[in-house]
Amino acid sequence: MGVWAIVGMVLVMVGTLQAADYAGGYRDSVYRLIEGRFCEQRVAPKKGWCVGVDAASWGLVVAFNHAIVYGDTVIQGIDLTRRRVMWQRPLAGVNRMAIGYPVIVVARMDGRLMGLDFFNGYTQWERQVTGYKNVVTVGDAVWVQSGEQWWVLDRVTGDWTRPLPIRGAVTDPITNGEWVFFWTDTARYMYHTTTHDHIELTDGLRLVAATSTLMELAGPRHRELRDYRNRVISANVGPVLIPVNGPQKSQFMYRNDSQLTAISPEGLTHYEFTATQNYDIIDYAYRVGNTVWVIYPSGQDVWTLTLQKTQQFDHDI
Repeated sequence: MGVWAIVGMVLVMVGTLQAADYAGGYRDSVYRLIEGRFCEQRVAPKKGWCVGVDAASWGLVVAFNHAIVYGDTVIQGIDLTRRRVMWQRPLAGVNRMAIGYPVIVVARMDGRLMGLDFFNGYTQWERQVTGYKNVVTVGDAVWVQSGEQWWVLDRVTGDWTRPLPIRGAVTDPITNGEWVFFWTDTARYMYHTTTHDHIELTDGLRLVAATSTLMELAGPRHRELRDYRNRVISANVGPVLIPVNGPQKSQFMYRNDSQLTAISPEGLTHYEFTATQNYDIIDYAYRVGNTVWVIYPSGQDVWTLTLQKTQQFDHDI
């Protein structure tokens, strides 16, 4: 899931749970699904709240003072100001959703696409796609595969806007500005949405994770960091990287005892931090100022950061 693209599109494969799907940050709060409830937990020292949702829900997206909560059978819309569920729709026969503003694109296994209003769930349009195979989200755009041909879908009207010069299955699309990075069943590409230029990536690398400025890629024997100009930032990454989300952007961090280091294309920023728990697995992290809200498989913690120093890259991390 593309958590850092909060106001863009998030692709959901119905029936597939990813660790971070059940938590999401928005403004100064973290939102979670906890035992059939949708809950706000404030990073700032204010009291949160919960509202009951479908007990089988396992994913959420938060944007524009609303939350979209979904599972295998139901999608629901929650107004964060009124603190209640405003609408819900069944998801029978649905295999993918492109959740975004102002229309949620729902794809059924029989090739029927529907556009649902983000705020009220009403059907805005429907169309049948001959030879439907797949839907992927690319930033704010939706790509649909019909036969071997890919098309860009206007999510507001449900019309095709243009065909794409791409063949075969597409996975892991991510965007930064006008560049799209995606993987097909035969190659890895950078694609410019305005000029339609293609750059094929080599080295047998696969995408592991992405933030607002960097991608973590893995080969057979190493991991590396690249920026969105395909420039190698670190050719051999050692520590486990933590994608940390925020109100405006996301970034990679890594831990070393009581030190937390933030990574940018320009260099490293080191912080001291305090933690009341110590887990190797982190499902979701959200930063507001010098506070990081951390979600573990069995709990949560709040880390307070104290700036130590900054440095430019002079070696691999």
